[in-house]
Amino acid sequence: TPGCHGKVDLSENTDVLLWCSVAARPWTESERRAISDLPARLRARSLLVITHKDTLSPVDCERVLERYQEMAGPLFSKIVMIDASTGNFAASGPAGQPGAVRTEEGKGAELSSSLDELIDGFWDHRAMTGRRLCRHIARSLEPFLPVPPIRGGSPVTADPFATLLSNIAGRLATV
Repeated sequence: TPGCHGKVDLSENTDVLLWCSVAARPWTESERRAISDLPARLRARSLLVITHKDTLSPVDCERVLERYQEMAGPLFSKIVMIDASTGNFAASGPAGQPGAVRTEEGKGAELSSSLDELIDGFWDHRAMTGRRLCRHIARSLEPFLPVPPIRGGSPVTADPFATLLSNIAGRLATV
């Protein structure tokens, strides 16, 4: 897919980052600066994908991976190497979107599983943040809502909406 070459603000609208680099080209200082300038929350969910693994011998593959681990490893959550795809690529997808990455059967398994891990981690973080926010809102509302009657007690003549909010707030506060 085409690169953004600094034209897109990745810090605000990005949840997971894939940074691709060609195995035959060394990691550059400009790449290091670009990644270093991103927020830590995004770097924690970033994956460095080294492409064209199939153009290297096994020994060279190990050397390239070691070099990238040394120079770029601390800036990414994980580094994976993939083969160059032999499939045909469309210039762009629907409505001007970049074409899809195609990998042959089994060759993209490490990339796919690594990306799945990053996405799952992102959604787990979002769910945890949502639960914390719900608890905070519920605890903030609790003092202002009527107390629901205890079983067998006299019914409270309160607004049914306020009673519903009280029940929801009580449940959310314990999530």
